[in-house]
Formats: sequence, structure tokens, C-alpha cells
Amino acid sequence: MDTGKPEGAASIIYSVGAHICSHIAIILSMNKTYNSVKHLRDEEDYYMKSLEELKAIREKAKANMGIREDRENMVRVMVGMATCGIAAGARPVLSAFVNEIANEKLDVIVGQTGCIGICQYEPVVEIFEPDGSKTTYVKMTPERAAKVVHRHLKGGEIVNEYTIGSVNK
Repeated sequence: MDTGKPEGAASIIYSVGAHICSHIAIILSMNKTYNSVKHLRDEEDYYMKSLEELKAIREKAKANMGIREDRENMVRVMVGMATCGIAAGARPVLSAFVNEIANEKLDVIVGQTGCIGICQYEPVVEIFEPDGSKTTYVKMTPERAAKVVHRHLKGGEIVNEYTIGSVNK
């Protein structure tokens, strides 16, 4: 039966040839990468010339990301995104907050945090006010997140039925 592969000594040569071809392919790939990097390094704009240039890049990046210097004077929404929060549905809750806040054009910071320490109440969302007060919402859903955005963040009214205090009653 002819398998199309050589047998005996020809088989060894065939195998070594295939092995060498794979090495050649790797070397050619590495050479292409090296030439790409070398080309970048040869470009005059590759090197930063001054501290002012670095500061300008930083300011441009901050503007693109919407980072504000006065973060402590803003409302912050922190969604617990540890393993327990994610397993309980924190990702859709985070998305709902981001989307609702964007739709309402509210000046609110939305972020993620690790374990808040009350896994049995996940997904957990903490809202920090500029005055230092904190409201903890528990067992959140995307629908609840939308209500919190409209009533609490936009209307200034804490949604008591979703807070940790209401769960313990």
C-alpha cells in the first residue's frame, strides 16, 4: 500500500528535511519580526525627546479616556467583580450601570473592585458620594441597576429596598 511517504533511509531523510523546513520557517518569521522592530527603532518619532513630550502624551491619553482630576468630588459607583460577584451576575450589572449612566449623560465614575466581603449578597454595588457617605446595594440585577441610576444617581433618592439594610429585615 502506497502511503505517499518514503520508507527506510528515505524516510529518515524525509523526516529530517521536514524538521529543517520547520526551523527555516521559524527563522524567517523571527527575521521578519526583527526587521519590523528595527524599522520602528530607525524611525525618528520612535524616541521621546523630552519630559514635556511625555506630559503631552499623558494629557492626550487622559483626555481620550475621560479621566478627571477632581475624582474625589464625584459620585463613584463600584461594582464588586471578584469571582463570587462575577458568578452571581456582576458583569451584566456593571454593563447596565455603564449604559444607563451614559444614556443619562451623568457625570459619575463607574469602576470595578475586588471582594467586598459579603459574598452571600452578590452582586454588590457600592455608591460613594462626594461627602464620604456610602450606600451598599445588594443582589443587584441589570433591571435594579437601571432603577438605581434613575432614582439614586439622577434623582438623589436612595432605593432602600435594594440596600443591604433591607435584606437583613
